[in-house]
Amino acid sequence: MTDIAVRPEKEEDRTQIATLIARTYLTEGAQTIEMASKLRSLKNHNTDLSFLGEMDGKPVAFTMFTPVKVGDTEDAALLAAPMARDVTRDDVDFPLFLSKAMDQAKEQGHRYVMLFGEEGTFSSLGFETAESKGIKDTIKPVGADLLVKDLNPDAGDGAKGNVEYPDVLK
Repeated sequence: MTDIAVRPEKEEDRTQIATLIARTYLTEGAQTIEMASKLRSLKNHNTDLSFLGEMDGKPVAFTMFTPVKVGDTEDAALLAAPMARDVTRDDVDFPLFLSKAMDQAKEQGHRYVMLFGEEGTFSSLGFETAESKGIKDTIKPVGADLLVKDLNPDAGDGAKGNVEYPDVLK
């Protein structure tokens, strides 16, 4: 399997990112592309937290980390949404891509990454249910749980309480 290079997205990547999202989400692709655009317009959006994965110079994976409030702590965690990959290729190691993106978020000083998914799918990357960390979800997508990865578990107690999502995700 070819290694994935991970870098922050650039404005000129947006068309290729939209294609990845459309291929991943199919009938919900346009809605997900619009959501990504709205997340980019938030005042706390940081392009250094929006990652593109490339293999052989071609985009194959994408995730955007949006800071969210947990309990009383602003920007306590990063929510990975949307996440997309080139579904036309079977050689894309999305867990490796996500792991590298989270490493870059950790290097920027972030403590938690959250996502919606199945625990069994993401537990190998260190994700646990948010509830087990004292973090309470305030929205519940069908078929998915809020999962959390502590990027710095040796740092002691972290943020606890309800997650406050941006309005575009409600």
